[in-house]
Amino acid sequence: MNDFDKICETLGSSDLKQKLHVASQLSTFLNENTLEDDDIGLLVDRLITCLGDNNFKITLEALSATLVLINKYPNAMVPHITTLLPVIVDRLGDMKAPVRDEAFNVIKASIEILTPTHTFEKLGPYFKDKNPRVREYVLKCLHYALENDLMPNSVEHIFNSSVIKLTEDAQANVRDAAIQCIETAYRLHGHSIRILLSSHNIRPSLANVLTEKFSEIDNQLGRIPGERNNAPPVTSAGRVRSASESASPKHEKPTKTSNPSLPPKVPKASLGFKGADGNKISVVKLGSERELSKEIDEIGETLKSLDTDWSLRIKALQRLQGILHGGAHQEFPNFVNILVRIREPLGHQATDLRSAITKETCHTITLICEKLGDSAEPLADYFVEMLLRLTIVTIQVIAESGNKCIQDILRNTRVNRVIPKLMEQATGKNGIIRSRSMEYLLMILKVS
Repeated sequence: MNDFDKICETLGSSDLKQKLHVASQLSTFLNENTLEDDDIGLLVDRLITCLGDNNFKITLEALSATLVLINKYPNAMVPHITTLLPVIVDRLGDMKAPVRDEAFNVIKASIEILTPTHTFEKLGPYFKDKNPRVREYVLKCLHYALENDLMPNSVEHIFNSSVIKLTEDAQANVRDAAIQCIETAYRLHGHSIRILLSSHNIRPSLANVLTEKFSEIDNQLGRIPGERNNAPPVTSAGRVRSASESASPKHEKPTKTSNPSLPPKVPKASLGFKGADGNKISVVKLGSERELSKEIDEIGETLKSLDTDWSLRIKALQRLQGILHGGAHQEFPNFVNILVRIREPLGHQATDLRSAITKETCHTITLICEKLGDSAEPLADYFVEMLLRLTIVTIQVIAESGNKCIQDILRNTRVNRVIPKLMEQATGKNGIIRSRSMEYLLMILKVS
């Protein structure tokens, strides 16, 4: 009997002490060994039993092992996830927070390898689950899918049947999670979410909260009133206010008459520069190197942790783009040395599996290399090595963003120190990285 057979036998036994001992070492075993498809199916059967165990430590270890299987064998795990989901969702309502959080991590990983539509067809009934923790965490799963651009363009069916109703849930945490989903959907889909809400009878206090939050999002994204993705506030009856209702003539400020002999002033944000999300980038003009240093340090502070609110990190990345568009790299000779201070925080953002962050980071790195050319070499070598890890991520939009960004770096900037790393990866175990590394080495030869 080999080690794997012993593990499966022990996981199926009633000996609690032995079962816990094996479960605690299972994730390490899976990371260090390779399983065949048949072995994976056998282990999943044992894990389902462990996921229903009354001992929370065994349940927690089983969840961690399931997460390893999904990340390491995404294709082989697809047929098993449908069977696993109901058991894992039950753990979202567990009394122990670590168990709930790990179950949440497993579902997030599942969403990334299944079609989101299929996943939420399975999760749909749990929006009405009797356990408020389950309702809250299923909403968090939806929020994760929205935030990472994993949902189809239309989310109408989910909002109509579940999310809007849960804004009136008896539990405050559930209500907050539902509102957070609506906010994120509005950030992505804009006007269509307002139209969707207009068909529901929303109580006045909630209507005011949503209108205020939508206005904050419009301001953050630089949406101009009257644009297609903008809309009047939501009324307490749920309908969209008319222009006459929204306007208040007695509070309007008189507009100054412009001098026809002078050319109109063009706002800095409308010069044509855009971020990865399509929003306009404001050009940032700096007066001194000291001011530049302060700006870069503030951006680095925001980017140093993946736990910082993602919208603030997007804003910091776009602020850096604005500095580049403002010509700071041409005005200040010490620009590269100052920028190197945030090399690690900036590169670290590319590893966030939230596609919006990854795309904005890659867009920023590409802009750096386009603006600085060969002067960006101290940054480029580091970024290529960091981005190479993205090319094997199972989320296609992230993998493709990393691949495209590396190609943009190699077209615009000379690299040296990363060449031995690419040569090493070209003979590595992972087929995708081998192929990509050879592709990048060929590009380097062509542009040399």
